[in-house]
Amino acid sequence: MSKRSFTEFSRPPPGWAGSSTADQLASKPKLRFDNTFLFDVLIVGGGPAGLSAALALCRVKRTAAVFDDERYRTYSASLSHNFLTRDRVSPADIRAYGRADIDRYGTTNFVGRSLVHARKDEMANVFEVEDAEGDRWRGCKLIIAAGSTAVFPPHIEGYAENWGSNIYQCLFSNGLERSDRAAGVLTCPKATSLYGVSALFQLGCPSVTIFTNGPLTNTDGKAREALKVARQLGAIVDERRIQRFAHAGDTGIEIVFVDGQSVRVGFLSHQPPTVANAAGITIDLAIQLIPDGTGGTMIERSEPFGETNVPGVFSAGDASTPLKQITTAMHHGVLAGVGAHQQMIDESNEALAASLRGINASVLAQSLQTRPPS
Repeated sequence: MSKRSFTEFSRPPPGWAGSSTADQLASKPKLRFDNTFLFDVLIVGGGPAGLSAALALCRVKRTAAVFDDERYRTYSASLSHNFLTRDRVSPADIRAYGRADIDRYGTTNFVGRSLVHARKDEMANVFEVEDAEGDRWRGCKLIIAAGSTAVFPPHIEGYAENWGSNIYQCLFSNGLERSDRAAGVLTCPKATSLYGVSALFQLGCPSVTIFTNGPLTNTDGKAREALKVARQLGAIVDERRIQRFAHAGDTGIEIVFVDGQSVRVGFLSHQPPTVANAAGITIDLAIQLIPDGTGGTMIERSEPFGETNVPGVFSAGDASTPLKQITTAMHHGVLAGVGAHQQMIDESNEALAASLRGINASVLAQSLQTRPPS
């Protein structure tokens, strides 16, 4: 398998024209990427984490293949918030800007497919992955930045249709624009969202209702204490069973109960459990999963670079944190790229040192054999 196969010429990033670095890049042929190429790094996921990892690798002339099936947890979000210089920019535009930045370097291949299997070739010390169309790709390191999937309450109709538009997981990202309206907190299947009641009042919501979808019978001690605090702040507790959610357009969301009555609020705050994506890969490679604190699971990562329990496999972004934020994902992605690069440097240095030790031993042995007896 060829590690270097060349066609056409790369185009340096804007602002480099006329510099010695720009001249060097312009004179170097661009790599032709296909599944016969041995990449430095395979990246699973083309969201903020995966793109940030790819960009970091571009800066140190590492090749990467980014696999992206374009299924994102925030598919219904029209704007991103809490992102310096990109506040109120759509997630799709942020991804497009990121890909444009990466494309300028000419060292990354974007593959619009999901990955279904992975294995490590221990003899060659490389990873081999299989995409949904049956093609196989090889790389020295693997970064899992495939994100996570929210697990919606199964018995409430209309949840998915309101997710992201009327049901908000993070008040730093959503909620402020509707803070002049009544708000709701959904506590099923766990009462973790109770802790967000104070934040809703801080936003200025005129009223807050806690919707429990039935009696709060299995709340833990901390949740019961949080419920007392919420009531003291003025929150209303509604324990009726919910039948469905109805999208009420710009006015918010209608909560329809099994008794036929309904209540309308501007938005609902709810953090559903999440599970890490790329299950086929995590299972094949026996990557360790741990509870994420919301009732879901995430990939266990070590700090600071996000390496998993499998050497050479790194995780970044929503797949390995309960803090689902674009900037957090980007931070993880950069560190994973740095970690993968540094690990390859260390391995290369160790291999060279071992080779030199072997040469020195061979020279010493030869000199002893040819030395005349004293």
